Amino acid sequence: MKNLREIAADDLKFILEDGEMGFGVNCNITNPAGVTEIFQVQSGDVHLLLDLATAASVSVRTAHVSITLATLKEKNFEIPKREPDENKNPWIFEFPDAVGISRKFTVVEARPDRTLGIITIILELLKV
Repeated sequence: MKNLREIAADDLKFILEDGEMGFGVNCNITNPAGVTEIFQVQSGDVHLLLDLATAASVSVRTAHVSITLATLKEKNFEIPKREPDENKNPWIFEFPDAVGISRKFTVVEARPDRTLGIITIILELLKV
């Protein structure tokens, strides 16, 4: 019998990675070695945010993907991290927006939650 934490982790995997009943969308993830795999992720790409202190609109773009650590491990991928050396291959995340236009992003910051076994990766547009 599973405990509550295990049930919550299973539920979270379903919500994030199920493409039919959950939030899952296909995301091509390429690691610095050049290996690309297709993952089901929960993604976001928001351009306008509100400054709660002043109630003013702030023009900022924030993109992210969330995925389970178990899924990364199953596909032999490590936790993505920012590559500060521009001469090295970065992590690349490519996923479609709500109207089907795909864009490529790279890692700004990785935020793992090792309690429930997920990671949210903050992204920025990949400079071409």
